[in-house]
Amino acid sequence: MNLKIFLLGFIAFTGATWADPCDTETEELRENCSEDTEPAMPDADEIQSTEEQRAANRHMEIQQIESLEKDEELKKTEIKQQEDIQKAGIVTAKPVEPESAPKSKSETEPKEQACTSQQKTGTKMSIGIGGFFSNDFGGGFKIPEININKIKIPSSKVKTPWVGGGIKGFFDITYVEIGVGLTFGGGTMEMAAVEVDWSFVALNLSILGKYPIEFTDNISLFPAIGTDYQMVLDTGDYSALWFKFGTGMDIAVSDAMFIRPMLLYGIRLSNKWENDAMGPVVTGGEEGSTLLGHGFTFSVSIGFKL
Repeated sequence: MNLKIFLLGFIAFTGATWADPCDTETEELRENCSEDTEPAMPDADEIQSTEEQRAANRHMEIQQIESLEKDEELKKTEIKQQEDIQKAGIVTAKPVEPESAPKSKSETEPKEQACTSQQKTGTKMSIGIGGFFSNDFGGGFKIPEININKIKIPSSKVKTPWVGGGIKGFFDITYVEIGVGLTFGGGTMEMAAVEVDWSFVALNLSILGKYPIEFTDNISLFPAIGTDYQMVLDTGDYSALWFKFGTGMDIAVSDAMFIRPMLLYGIRLSNKWENDAMGPVVTGGEEGSTLLGHGFTFSVSIGFKL
């Protein structure tokens, strides 16, 4: 019992010693506690300054965002312009360089010639169809003087000139033209005092080598040389091989179409009929001679580039 009373008294004593001074009923102590524990209220000027600083920071952030958006729009616009230029095939202008002394013609000509040669490189193909006029001024053979039983037969000539025309088609590979055509011709065969009219239809197979030379932007000239085999369809005795040379030009009408006039001069070999007429049986043992066959061919064709 005495131990319990002692413990209760000890607890009451220690509790009174550790108690918060602010819990006391003394008025002076309460005032002191209230002054120490209440937080200090911020000043109105400080609050206004803080708000202004925050507003300024937000304004700066908005300006930075707007600047970034403008930069992105400018980049997109530049990219779009570059794409449009590339599609249109326009070369971007180079920066203006300071003026320099004018270059002489000799300095600029090699560059122009190099550009022209680069444009001409590559194989160009085309096809075409047209008409032509042709002729043969000569042809025939000469019979020498013949002595039969002391009878002299004077020498004579048999001439076979002709004129004609026809249609042709061609396939062109830059430096080579391969042609196929039909010739409708006729003339008068002259034998001493006798004249005989004759006509024929022939198939022409030709191949020409040519070298195009640019004359203007729309016109190119070319020399040509080659062969033309004229196969007479009525009878093979009059078929002959021609060697022709001349010149022509291509006149551009559009990017895909052109006109090709061409003038050729040809010399032909003698045909079978002429060679057979020179045999010893016909000439009485004396060899005769053939007459030169030669003439012009003028054609006009419309070509289409492939």
